[in-house]
Amino acid sequence: MKDVVAWFGAVALIFLLLRLLASEYKEKQSRTVQEYEKDVKDKDLGRSLLRVAMIDLERHFRPLIKVAVEKVENENSGKTDKNRQGKNLTQ
Repeated sequence: MKDVVAWFGAVALIFLLLRLLASEYKEKQSRTVQEYEKDVKDKDLGRSLLRVAMIDLERHFRPLIKVAVEKVENENSGKTDKNRQGKNLTQ
């Protein structure tokens, strides 16, 4: 009998958590434009989204930047011939 009560409690807890998530999602989807803009302003989501985008761009371009910097440093130090074609940056 105790096992049944424990299982019933666990299932009820999972059901309540799912219900809470669904109601929160429904509230966010039914916001007006003004409510959304107020939430963005209050939570400063615009700045955090911009930060995420910049980090993603940096992660994408970091290998290309390293190759370009190495090439310029090599040319400045005279290790490579400037007339010869170097490594293609897109590879």
